[in-house]
Amino acid sequence: MTDPIAARQHIPPSIDTGSTAETATAATLTELLAAPWIRQWTALQTFARWSVADADTGQPLLMAEMTDGKYWVVAYLTTDAPLDLPAWTPPRV
Repeated sequence: MTDPIAARQHIPPSIDTGSTAETATAATLTELLAAPWIRQWTALQTFARWSVADADTGQPLLMAEMTDGKYWVVAYLTTDAPLDLPAWTPPRV
């Protein structure tokens, strides 16, 4: 059995949504990316790909990369399983 992957939605402190962050747990990365609050990012016309960044805390971050060079932290991930996604690299300025 593989290790589950848990995700907790990233909501910047400057944004008051009036609700708590969404969460999801899945057996596979494909299942996790199908969670509605994650999958909605792929509907954006500028969505390019998913990637994973290493946070200062050591917790991986699920990133949504856009074709216009913008990027967003979508979720904090918790897993011991390897994630089959490209590593996020900061864009060159």
